[in-house]
Amino acid sequence: MQLVIVESPAKAKTIEKYLGQDYKVLASYGHVRDLPPKDGSVRPDEGFAMDWETYKDKVSRVKEIADTAKKADRLILATDPDREGEAISWHVRELLEKRKALPKEVERVTFNAITKDAVTEAMAHPRQLDTDLIDAYLARRALDYLFGFTLSPVLWRKLPGAKSAGRVQSVALRLIVDREREIEAFVPQEYWSVVAKMQHDGTEFDARLVAFDGQKLERLSIGDGSTAERARAAVEAGRFTVEDVETKPLKRNPAPPFTTSTLQQEAARKLGYSASHTMRLAQSLYEAGAITYMRTDGVQMDGSAISAARRAIADRFDGHYLPEKPRFYQTKAKNAQEAHEAIRPTDFHRLHAGSGDEAKLYDLIFKRAMASQMASASLERTTVTMRDPTGRHELRATGQVVKFPGFLAVYEEGRDQKGDEEDEGLLPVMRQGDAPAKLGVTADQHFTQPPPRYSEASLVKRMEELGIGRPSTYAATIQTLRDREYVRMEKNRFFAEDSGRLLTAFLERFFPRYVAFDFTAGMEEELDDVSGGRAEWKAVLEQFWRDFKPKSDEVMERKPSEVTEVLDEFLSDYLFPQQADGSDPRACPKCLAEAREGGRLSLRGGRFGAFIACSNYPECDFRRKFGQPNGEGGGDDEAMGKDPATGLEIHRKTGRFGPYVQLGDGKEAKRASIPKDLPDFDLEWALKLLALPREIGSHPESGKPITASIGRYGPYLAHDGKYAKLGGTRDVFETGMNAAVTLLAEAANRNGASRTGGKAEPIKTLGTHPTSGGEIKVMPGRYGPYVTDGTTNATLPKDVKPEDVTEEQAIALIDARAAKGPAKKKGRRKAPAKKKAAKS
Repeated sequence: MQLVIVESPAKAKTIEKYLGQDYKVLASYGHVRDLPPKDGSVRPDEGFAMDWETYKDKVSRVKEIADTAKKADRLILATDPDREGEAISWHVRELLEKRKALPKEVERVTFNAITKDAVTEAMAHPRQLDTDLIDAYLARRALDYLFGFTLSPVLWRKLPGAKSAGRVQSVALRLIVDREREIEAFVPQEYWSVVAKMQHDGTEFDARLVAFDGQKLERLSIGDGSTAERARAAVEAGRFTVEDVETKPLKRNPAPPFTTSTLQQEAARKLGYSASHTMRLAQSLYEAGAITYMRTDGVQMDGSAISAARRAIADRFDGHYLPEKPRFYQTKAKNAQEAHEAIRPTDFHRLHAGSGDEAKLYDLIFKRAMASQMASASLERTTVTMRDPTGRHELRATGQVVKFPGFLAVYEEGRDQKGDEEDEGLLPVMRQGDAPAKLGVTADQHFTQPPPRYSEASLVKRMEELGIGRPSTYAATIQTLRDREYVRMEKNRFFAEDSGRLLTAFLERFFPRYVAFDFTAGMEEELDDVSGGRAEWKAVLEQFWRDFKPKSDEVMERKPSEVTEVLDEFLSDYLFPQQADGSDPRACPKCLAEAREGGRLSLRGGRFGAFIACSNYPECDFRRKFGQPNGEGGGDDEAMGKDPATGLEIHRKTGRFGPYVQLGDGKEAKRASIPKDLPDFDLEWALKLLALPREIGSHPESGKPITASIGRYGPYLAHDGKYAKLGGTRDVFETGMNAAVTLLAEAANRNGASRTGGKAEPIKTLGTHPTSGGEIKVMPGRYGPYVTDGTTNATLPKDVKPEDVTEEQAIALIDARAAKGPAKKKGRRKAPAKKKAAKS
């Protein structure tokens, strides 16, 4: 018997079907072990030795693999074809070796698609584990651990309210904060445009004033209303004739097939999906055999896939749409070992795959890959120049038409922003000397706009441009920033929260090198050198640790008051902006109102974060939140529209536990929390949330309804008193009957395993308890969620969501529970003694 190890059970079933009876395929369910989240898991003084711990929920899984491996003649490690996949295979092999369950023959295979041909071809060409990729994994894991576990304690002690910092996470956060600063510093500039509405041969078109009084006009040349009105009057009074008609042919070439990064960007632009949602959908499509592996830097397709794409194009379009020669694209990835084939369909005759969001993403991948092998688009750009008799005023009209669509018949790449002047329309045929009719002239006021806040697409693009992180990690990095509440999403754009601004300021002031873009990008290159066999992983770690550890120790020795004083000065312009009336922005308003002298505002640190307070404390108790110069906050109320069914108003509000929507008023009002994973929340989403729970249908076995909804612990399915988790908010509205039945069955199996000895997974892991040294976890319990350090358990208050618990809150709850002493055990109540029967 030959044992094959893959990551997911979906892959295991499919591959076992392809391989036949001599093979047993088991799933590891992802990584099986990791560094324990406590000090000492990586020991730089011992040559960066690492301790590994099997995940508690994977103990039974590892035992099953080991028991099966003892009976196997050959072990085939077939995890994903990237660094993480190589690492999972390495971990499995190491665990089996320790358990003395490793078969004599151990080999590694990879395949880029889960199809019968790809799997059987891979099995025919096994190899050994790639030590360079494993070293790169070890280096990254150790580096991120050392960064986080060295810096986070500094934050907890010197920056109250900070939750964590990460090597890539902190630099991504800085990008968002820097953009916020640019927007705040931006000074709008007024400018005007003068446009004539004209007509020729029955076709209307716009012509823009490009020269006035003999002066060429740039975008900002007309800066006031009076000049704009003079220019408008001159155009209105003038008779303009065509002086020149210039026509230029243009060609547009298709974009290459998707990489991980470009897929995340395009799915955000065109479908509104977050990076994490996109990767979940792509994972499902890959495991279903519909697309090739979705974590890749490569843009090239396999030769057989190119041929298949060309055949599909020839079947659907005439010969003009198929170029003479296949198109070849070059990858920008420096490391060939991690630059796999581009993301593409496994079968170009398969037009549809999956359902709901999966189907939409597949359609995007299919069209992009097909378009990449199609003919270029032919366009024609026409520019018409018109002048008045004096020659001092000039109008220009531009138009662009598609002469032959080529690849545009299938797909056009999206853009984050459109320019001010998009010329897509068709101009009438005009010749020199023609005098188009003037229908009207307008002078419109404009103001220059600040740079836009990052969307997920533009943030991913910027991170890739700077070389920060790697495409396969972008989704997790962005999700961490949202989970830590350092940023929030509004209308599909990132806004920096006060906690994110404060953390970035702290790192820029005390750890400037480690949030520098060039340093982080340089570190990525060094790690790529490790995976390419060009550098030794321990040498890379040694160089990092030599500078980072002393710097951390230096900051740790500073008093919290010193840190706050430095940040107060660093953030002065943000916290205490200049007042319009010229008054002192640091003067305490309460002291001024009460005629008390000397009241000055400054940044202070407290148990639950930073705030602004008066220097006259305790005589003056004035305080305001960090980042709120006017002392205002909360209570937002935005009317979103009316419910078409009831006619009642729907309002978006902010409450104690975050944003929510409300239908109606008073006791009859219906409310629904707004989930964090909805990037562009609008009235349509509000109506969907308020209508929950959604009934999917009747269970085929019990006949009882299956519903989907959002509860205290997130999206879930419910059926006959049993529940199953859903991946995200969209799944609540997209999950169909087949998927729902499968998820409920899998959840029932997991719960059965839990009742027979398995342990529950933590809802959240927070850090280390300062006294006991135990790992602090938020756990689900029979009587509700609780926090524990491994020794003391403390039940969460009913008004606290488990996913919102902070480390400080958890420590306080555990300490309070420990102070009460052990819980008294309730003795069994004795039955009353029976009375002896009276003697007669």
